[in-house]
Amino acid sequence: GVTIGSAAGVSQSVTFLYDDDIATVTLSVGDSSINEKVGTTSTLVTATLSAVSAKAVTVPLSKGGTATETADYTLNGTVTISAGSLSAFVTLSAKDDTPLDEVDETVLITIAAVTNGTATGTPQTVTIVDGDDEPTVTLSVGAASINEKTGTTSTKVTATLSAVSSMVVTVTLV
Repeated sequence: GVTIGSAAGVSQSVTFLYDDDIATVTLSVGDSSINEKVGTTSTLVTATLSAVSAKAVTVPLSKGGTATETADYTLNGTVTISAGSLSAFVTLSAKDDTPLDEVDETVLITIAAVTNGTATGTPQTVTIVDGDDEPTVTLSVGAASINEKTGTTSTKVTATLSAVSSMVVTVTLV
């Protein structure tokens, strides 16, 4: 034990040495696949410490993948774990970019430079599943009748999509 007293006119101080190991930080996601329109449209991105820290731990997130932030999803760029806590989270939410039919997209989340801790673990990937219907194709022809030998020998066939698509649409005529 330590006994601290004071004599007349003499002050004493005690210095405590904080020598605990620096906590490591890992990332996890609640759902690795979320939907653009219905059902599960968001997931938690959680930063977890290996041990409780006496200091707040700031975990900046780096975002990549095929999805575009603000157009396809929203995600706060920093997780702050309060002193005395083991974890904290932010929410990744998909955005509906109706009516664009597109392929599923991914968000790759990694830890950038941590304050009061060190990064460990693997990056996390969340897939945003497109919720838009595939467009339908309507065919129309110019001349309803053509002649094999003379006069109108050809006609224009036009394919029209019911909605915009970010993918190549191929129509095979048989």
